[in-house]
Amino acid sequence: MKDLYEVLEVSRDATKDEIKASYRRLAKKYHPDLNGGDLESQEIFKEITAAYEVLGDEEKRQRYDRYGTTDFSGQGVTMDFEDIFGDIFDIFTGGVGFRGARRSTASHGEDRRVDIHLDLIDTLEDTEKTISYKRVVTCDYCDGSGAKHSDAIRTCGNCHGSGRVRTVRQTLFGTMQQESICPECHGKGKVVTDPCDRCDGHGRRVKEEERSITLKRGLKDGNILKLGPYGDEGTGGGSNGELYAVIHVNPHPGYSIEGNDLIYSYEISFPEAALGAEKVFETLDSKETIVIPEGTQHGDVIKISKKGLYQYNSHSRGDLFLICNVKTPTKLTKRQRELLMEFEGDDESTQPPPLRGLWAKIKTKWYTLIRSWKA
Repeated sequence: MKDLYEVLEVSRDATKDEIKASYRRLAKKYHPDLNGGDLESQEIFKEITAAYEVLGDEEKRQRYDRYGTTDFSGQGVTMDFEDIFGDIFDIFTGGVGFRGARRSTASHGEDRRVDIHLDLIDTLEDTEKTISYKRVVTCDYCDGSGAKHSDAIRTCGNCHGSGRVRTVRQTLFGTMQQESICPECHGKGKVVTDPCDRCDGHGRRVKEEERSITLKRGLKDGNILKLGPYGDEGTGGGSNGELYAVIHVNPHPGYSIEGNDLIYSYEISFPEAALGAEKVFETLDSKETIVIPEGTQHGDVIKISKKGLYQYNSHSRGDLFLICNVKTPTKLTKRQRELLMEFEGDDESTQPPPLRGLWAKIKTKWYTLIRSWKA
């Protein structure tokens, strides 16, 4: 005999809720009505149902753990099948329990997703967008009946219009009667003889939708917005699915993002770095005057306050940081070279330390010759 815990794909210390959840998952996967009467699925379904009949009852589970058997004859154990299986069979029977009480057949519509691409500058202001997407709706040609005309619908002969069929099967504890969705009419009680041209008899069709939405400033790449119940229509009075928007923000040349701050690699010339300068820098949404201090080094940072990105739907805004990239000239004119040499000669930090005596004069001479050679 197979281990019942393995049949239900749970550990031996699984909780009652975990066992129940696993059974629901497996029962839905292998139920004969959902597998076209496949014989292998029927056998697996019988196994998992029998396993749940034991592990789903605390007293039977204790006996099974203790004795390793499912033979409980003469033990005086009883089980309320409706309590165990009633909610599970709702999945398959369209809401009919063991006592035949009709439960809700409403089904929630599937959710839909739309991808929205924005430029970085678009995130600085509220933006109006028109989005297009597809959703499943009730066919407006046949009003969801699936038939081309009213005379093309007849009562199902398999279930006689009830939408359900009753089956009897043997279990560990005797005969059990079960009601399930009719495989001929799929629970509708009616069969379409001449299907609708628009929806091919399904009663539902895919429709292209357009919707205008407002995107608040401060959106970031990867944000997900819930736009409302604009997904697939529900059935049987069920609610619509949700429509979600996934935001994609396109990179902007030269910029990188850290939280709400922007980082920009700002190229300045060697003279600007050495002498200092006042320049106009064009941010994403304005022109700002910045001061490059005299003696600016490669990698120094200039901060422009409140010119970064906004916090979502807020007035709070990050900063913009310019990382100075000092550009060293690669080709010099003769005059430029002379000026740089003159600058190098006047720079006391590059001069050799004072020396005395003959040896000092020799070292000084060599230092001058080396500098001339490098030039």
